[in-house]
Amino acid sequence: MISFTLNRDRHTPDPLKIEICTMSVPKFDHAHFYTTYNLPVLPHKRNYKNILELIQLMICKTPPIPNTYYARHFSLVVVLILLAACAKPPVPLVMDVVDPYTTWQRRNQGLAGLDEWSAIGRIAIRTDDDAWNVSMRWRQRDDKYRIRLNAPLALGSAEIAGGADGVLLKTTDQGTFFAPDPESLLFDTLGWHLPVKGLRDWILGRPREDAPTDELEIDNGGRLKQLHQSGWVIRYLGYRRVGDIELPTRLKMENARLDAHIRISKWRLPPS
Repeated sequence: MISFTLNRDRHTPDPLKIEICTMSVPKFDHAHFYTTYNLPVLPHKRNYKNILELIQLMICKTPPIPNTYYARHFSLVVVLILLAACAKPPVPLVMDVVDPYTTWQRRNQGLAGLDEWSAIGRIAIRTDDDAWNVSMRWRQRDDKYRIRLNAPLALGSAEIAGGADGVLLKTTDQGTFFAPDPESLLFDTLGWHLPVKGLRDWILGRPREDAPTDELEIDNGGRLKQLHQSGWVIRYLGYRRVGDIELPTRLKMENARLDAHIRISKWRLPPS
C-alpha cells in the first residue's frame, strides 16, 4: 500500500512538504520506508522545468525500489502529486466591472428583450407544515408559458399552461383545473403561494416591470444580487454564462408563508 500526505500552507511561504510512505509492499527487500521532501513552493503558473527537476530530486532521495512494477506506479503517484500542487487557483465567480450600475442597466435591457427561453432544474418549497422537492421544466414564449413539475417516487406530476386567456393546470391524480391567474390556481389546488407572474422575470435575474421595487442590490459584476418586491425577498446565489448573457443558476425566495430554493441545471435560448 502506498499512502501520501501533501501539506501546503496557503497563507505562508513555507516549503511544500510531501510525505510518502510505503508499507507491506510484496516483494520488497525492506518492510517499509518513509520519506519526507521539503520542496520550494512553485508559482501558481505551471513551470514544467521545475516539475521535472523536482521529480529528479525525489527520485535521487527515494530509497531504491527493487520491483520495477511498483517503481513505475510510485513515479506516477509522484507526478500526480506535483501536478496537483502546481494547479492554478480557482477563478473568482464574480468578474468586477468598472461601473456595476451601468452594466446592470444594459443587462436589464437585454433580459427584457428575452421573450423565448426554457429552463430545467429543481425547486424545493418549504412551509411551516410541509415541504416539497420537485423537478421543473419551464418553457416561455412571449406571454405563453408551460411549466411541468414532477415529484419523486411516483408522487405525481402537474403541468401549468398559461397565457393571456387564463391558466390551465393538469395533475395526475386530481384532473384538470382552470383559473384566470396562476397564483390562485396553484393555491386552490396544491396549496402553494407561488408568484408565477413575478417568477417569470425573477428567474431571469430581473425585477418585475409591473410592480414597484422596494429594494434592489447589484453585485460587483453588474448582476442582480438581492431583490425585495411584492412581499418577497429574492437572493441570487449563482450565475452561468449562456450565450452572450449570464443567467441565474441558484436563487432563493422567501416571504412570510414559504421559502423556495430554485436550482437551474440547464438554460436554453433560441439561436441569435
